Parts: sequence; structure tokens; C-alpha cells
Amino acid sequence: MRVHATRLDDAEVPQNPSDRYRVLDRVAEQLLCVFPTHAATLSRTTDEIGLVRVAVMDSVEIVPFENGHADGIAQLSTTVQWPSLTDPDVVRRVCSAPGSTAYVAVENGTVVGWAQALGDGVLQSHLCFLAVHPDHRRRGIARLLTMATFQSTQTLRMDLITDSAEEFYESFEHKQMKGYRIYPGA
Repeated sequence: MRVHATRLDDAEVPQNPSDRYRVLDRVAEQLLCVFPTHAATLSRTTDEIGLVRVAVMDSVEIVPFENGHADGIAQLSTTVQWPSLTDPDVVRRVCSAPGSTAYVAVENGTVVGWAQALGDGVLQSHLCFLAVHPDHRRRGIARLLTMATFQSTQTLRMDLITDSAEEFYESFEHKQMKGYRIYPGA
């Protein structure tokens, strides 16, 4: 599965509000071809992304993880200060573990984001990691990574924990719950 977001030239951005919504509808239709089971989220997503974000997004590909992405993910993990994922070998093991699915955002050959989830393939999945390089945030990349990863788990629901991105996750259809992270020997 590949999602390709392409920059719109300024001449392509309609000034008339009704024409702008037609462009948003076209974007939503294209996304629905890739993510048909997430229609409610996508219709809300296109309104939130709006033409401003679509207009400034350079060419970004959302692609399944391949071993060659591990170095880029390790570099990104260093940038976002995730020390447990700065070793490419650890990244490879995490992204290829049983039940794991991972997607990468690539721009001009550089990893600018990634997401990884674990799931049972039926009911339940857990979004373990989602990171976008600080220079590439607020462009819709995290949303595309989340949706691609969720779709790939083939589950009905996906849980997650966050300590810094509540506003982002609240923009999805969700039910807020209390959670815990348990460590060995606790």
C-alpha cells in the first residue's frame, strides 16, 4: 500500500470557498480508495487538513517498513529523543516482530516519520510508536501514518498511550480510557 501526497501549485488552489471544498472532496475520495474502512475519520481529516496543509505538502510517500528504513528510523529516534530505538538492529527487530506492522513516511529518500503497531489481526491492536521529524510536523503525515498502520493491523480498534500528543489523538473518533505501562519485576 502506498499513499502519495503531492504539492498543489498556488494556481491550483481555488479562491472561491465552494471550489476549495470540491478540492477537499477530491482529496477525501482519493484517501477513501486507500482507507475504505475509515470513512468517518477521513471526512473529518480532510476538513481539518484543509487546503493550507495540502497546498504546502511536498511529495511524501507512506510505505510499509523495509529493512533499509531502519537507519533512517534510528536517526529520527535520536532526533525525537527516543534512546531505546537509536540502534538500527533494534528497529529492525521491533518492526518485524510477530504481529507487528510498521509504516514509514519518506520524502526525497529520507525517512521523515514512522509508526508501528502490534495487533491480533481481528479485534485489538496497540499503536506502539508514532514519530514525525520536527521539521515535517503539522502537514498531515502523522495522521496518514496512523491510518495506514491501523488499516494494516486489520483490527476493529487500536489503543495507545501518549504523554504529549493528546490534542492530535483526540482529533480521531475515540473513547478515552485510563492506562498503565507495566515494567518487568514491578
